[in-house]
Amino acid sequence: MSDHDIEQRLRAFAAGPDESADWEDVLSRARGRSSARRLARRRLVPALAVLVVVAAALVGSFVLLGRSASPTGPTGTSLGGPSGPSVTSPDGSNPWGQHGRQITIGELRSEAPYLPLPSSDLANDGNVGTVWVWDHTSDPTVPEHHVAAAVYYASSGIELSWTGGGLDYTGLESRTIDGVRAMLIPGDWSPKGPTGATGSTSRAPALSILRLPVGSHEVLTLEGIVPESELIDVAKTLNPPPGDASPAGDLPPATPQPGPYLTSWDGMLTDGVAASSVSDAASSLGFRPVAPASLGDPSAIQESDPATPLRDRTLSLRYDDAAKGSLWLLERPSLTATTSLLKEIASECTRASGCKDTASMLDLGGGVTALSLEDPVSNRIVWVDGGVYYEVVVPATTFTSADAISVAKATAAAAAG
Repeated sequence: MSDHDIEQRLRAFAAGPDESADWEDVLSRARGRSSARRLARRRLVPALAVLVVVAAALVGSFVLLGRSASPTGPTGTSLGGPSGPSVTSPDGSNPWGQHGRQITIGELRSEAPYLPLPSSDLANDGNVGTVWVWDHTSDPTVPEHHVAAAVYYASSGIELSWTGGGLDYTGLESRTIDGVRAMLIPGDWSPKGPTGATGSTSRAPALSILRLPVGSHEVLTLEGIVPESELIDVAKTLNPPPGDASPAGDLPPATPQPGPYLTSWDGMLTDGVAASSVSDAASSLGFRPVAPASLGDPSAIQESDPATPLRDRTLSLRYDDAAKGSLWLLERPSLTATTSLLKEIASECTRASGCKDTASMLDLGGGVTALSLEDPVSNRIVWVDGGVYYEVVVPATTFTSADAISVAKATAAAAAG
């Protein structure tokens, strides 16, 4: 893909998502549910094994929740595979066995304020049954500030889960709705014909599942033995809105250590506030921001709360594509991050060291060298230039590596000019 092609594509992004789309038009349909919940309890596999479903494999190796990333768990295993129609209802039990920790909904809001929670009649803080989290407190092998969560709403039987990974839309229809590509797996509530002496035409209620990507790595799932329309109604009340999430642009580790956490420093911008323009944001940032004209106008501009120390403030620019979703350009002071550090990360990030990303260095032109990190969920390009840390983040399931490189080259050229 040429720079011209990506420029034309990103200029189209400025039109934004299809605002006429309706949640009722989500057409991604499949049937069945895996036995991941049972297996997760028995084998203690972690977050990504909770809700793997037919035709919606959850891919990716990190649970990027909170300020930075956490792995899928001790085994790094994601379970899946076909199964027949199911009427198994969520019951609010601990999905992570000995790794789960029960807390209150108030504690969850305090510990993870960025996590979207509903306020509908069917699911709200007043009808919460149980709340379970999997984090450093319940499992010391998980780094601090990382969390996966499951919230059970007892009166409706609906469960919300917050995990990491990505949604594979291959072979499934999807729509961009409120800026988010949603995947719906409805339970089969259709008539099946006469049965028995009474001639009943109703099937047994089945599990419906609604999945929403949040930011570049997280997945929020709603499931229950309810019609899919009820899950859609609940999803409409989520706050903060899933489409508002931005990667944090956290700096890479100052002393990289081989292992699964080597490249997982990126989290969510939890203290972000909206800015009307890049020039307005510039006055409260500790660097000169860059917004390449060749990318068109960003669809969303966020910056760290001005109360945040100047050295920690991040600028997040989001560009939307109605078909592919969102990509982000993140900028912040580089502090201790250097090109030498990025090269060290690239050399240390190998399968043998436990690193799940594919890491390499690439030339952006003008003497700028960047670290490229690719996994099944996202592609990231990171570089340091003139005291500023830049990061391009694109979902790997919808954007190509060439897309990410073109955005990075356009940004590097704009910064040099």
